[in-house]
Amino acid sequence: MRHSSRTRLAAAEAIEPEDIWEDVREFIANYGSELFAAPKLTLGHIRTILHQGTDWLLEHLESEVAEDPLAESLLVNDLQPETLIVSRPRTSSR
Repeated sequence: MRHSSRTRLAAAEAIEPEDIWEDVREFIANYGSELFAAPKLTLGHIRTILHQGTDWLLEHLESEVAEDPLAESLLVNDLQPETLIVSRPRTSSR
């Protein structure tokens, strides 16, 4: 979050209500270095995510961790059923 705290993202800054924006900030602080690293942001990788969706991305991260004993993924670990924490449902403010 150190680098991203200096970067202005107009679309992200328009997120409302404030508690959703705080959730986005927390997600980026926790997983941003993993998801937004240069190897993950190549044009080919971004195109694949856009065409295949986030399910593909999560499956790709899981397979990387499964295939390489040295690979680690905080996001994959946190999404495992035994560690998954489901947040409270949101009420619409609209």
